[in-house]
Amino acid sequence: MDTIVKEFQFAVKETAPCVAEITVTAGPETTAKYCRAAREEYRKQAKLPGFRPGKVPTQILEAQFGSGIRASAQENLFRKSVDAAIKESGYDATRYTDIISTEPQLLEANKEFKYVLKVEYFPKITLPDLKSISVTLEAVTVADEDVDNTIKEWLQYKSKLEKQDRAAQAEDLLQVSYSCDAPEEFLADTFKGHHLLKAEKTWLILRQPEMIPGATAALAGVSAGESKDFAVTFPEDHYVEELRGKSFNYHVDVIEVQGYITPELTDDLAKEAGAESAEDLRKKVRENLELTKKNAAEEKCKADIFKKLTEALGDTPLPPSLLEDMKKAALQQLSSDKAKADKPQEEKDAMAAQQAKEMLCEQLIIRKISQDHAQEVAVTNEEWFRTIGAMADSQHVNIETMVNRLKSSDRLDMVSFNLTLAKVKDFLFKNADVKQA
Repeated sequence: MDTIVKEFQFAVKETAPCVAEITVTAGPETTAKYCRAAREEYRKQAKLPGFRPGKVPTQILEAQFGSGIRASAQENLFRKSVDAAIKESGYDATRYTDIISTEPQLLEANKEFKYVLKVEYFPKITLPDLKSISVTLEAVTVADEDVDNTIKEWLQYKSKLEKQDRAAQAEDLLQVSYSCDAPEEFLADTFKGHHLLKAEKTWLILRQPEMIPGATAALAGVSAGESKDFAVTFPEDHYVEELRGKSFNYHVDVIEVQGYITPELTDDLAKEAGAESAEDLRKKVRENLELTKKNAAEEKCKADIFKKLTEALGDTPLPPSLLEDMKKAALQQLSSDKAKADKPQEEKDAMAAQQAKEMLCEQLIIRKISQDHAQEVAVTNEEWFRTIGAMADSQHVNIETMVNRLKSSDRLDMVSFNLTLAKVKDFLFKNADVKQA
């Protein structure tokens, strides 16, 4: 690096908050050196009649490829000096760096060459003592009712359909035959929605979304062997365009009623869930619910710590281009949110700007903690591969395929970022003033 720095001179000028221009100057000796190196590369590649490879005279090379040689020398000079300029300036640069001017426009050997590098950089921040950040960890309680409901849901998952002698009710599966007074062209087998208008001995489930609008309410209370007549109006957003808004009178014959039978919790059934007995299953369910609630309470604390640290940054200047990109992303997300899409544009702009500022401040906090406490928050190779491996298992592919998928969708860096974020959150939670409720 010392050799590279000696080849160039750097002059730094702040032009805006988090924006600077670095003027890089290469003297005549340096431009001659880079032109010489580029010329030799051209000499190796040049194929001219009458000359052996690598033996083309300099004068002929310059005559044939002079501008190309200087352009290559200039590009190599940029490649060597840009990182050196940023490092010499001491800036923690964002990805927004750009060469905005050169003098002369194309480098020439034995002549001074200057260019101006525009750099946007992350500001240096100072975080408050974490012990001064006070948050409250909510107490975790699991009621017997929570355990009962969780087990009930699991038992319902184990339910099986069986023929019933009772009247139909919601969630039942009915074998039915039905017809309606739709026009003949709608009842023809060639009509794509004909199965919605007539059928023989088909199955109809009484739950949302309904195949026949209103069937659940109309057929509740009807037993096998009975019939029911009712009116049906298809909604305006129905997937069969021709049926939208149409109303027909239906006649339905109920042939059979099947309902879900939920089993009782027994020791044998509990063993299927990995418990030793029904009582042991209740214990394990309670422990899992407690762990889930505990994790949720801790995550809320971590979010509160982040919020207080973000607020502490106050009016810290932020890199403008990065901030603008984050604002655009936030605005796009707001526009796709049905609950917020219809808000006035000015309100959405303000919300997006605030979200972008908060997200960027969170990035600054993550970077600061990662720099000041690198050992505590460093992601190990084992943790990285374990995460990728879990993702690969969930998609039934090997790790190499998973990595390639993440690369192709530009999500690989996000995996590393999320792992670091989790470590930073844990560090903050461990070192902040967390009070028990």
